[in-house]
Amino acid sequence: RSDEFKSYESWRKQKNETLIEEKKSLIIESTETITETEIVFPKTGKKSKDFLPKSNTYEIQYETKGDLNNDNLIDVAIVLRNLKDKTAERPILILLQNDDRTFSLAKLSTIAMPEEFSDDNFKNYDSESIEIEDEVLQINLYGSGGLVGNLFSHYKFIENEMVLIYIETYNVGA
Repeated sequence: RSDEFKSYESWRKQKNETLIEEKKSLIIESTETITETEIVFPKTGKKSKDFLPKSNTYEIQYETKGDLNNDNLIDVAIVLRNLKDKTAERPILILLQNDDRTFSLAKLSTIAMPEEFSDDNFKNYDSESIEIEDEVLQINLYGSGGLVGNLFSHYKFIENEMVLIYIETYNVGA
């Protein structure tokens, strides 16, 4: 699938292969929308809220702005939170600004941002942030120790792919 985030190694491997095997995915792409199971995300809009599914099951939890693809336009990354299930996955949508100031949904990931709460109703991370700096999307998750420590991941657009270029974790415990 061409609209998901990739690790640097998988991007490099795919780049070097002459025949790319198509993978089965829960996410289906059409010309109008990107669909994740039963959730439909619009592909174009004028503002971040235009990309919320019509099902009213999501709200924008985090939003950051900056140039991701080196075109001198202000792009947007948003993290969505499910309003009905706080243990649900949280999609990250990458919205690239067009010359006419509208946005296009370029990438979507349901794994780059972990669930906010565990199945036993505990918050996974004490503090979370996303930011775009120097064309890099940074996801910073801070835990209080034990099983959940700190997790920092950086993604960069490389040849129209959102590629994981850096990951760091720090855990403490007995």
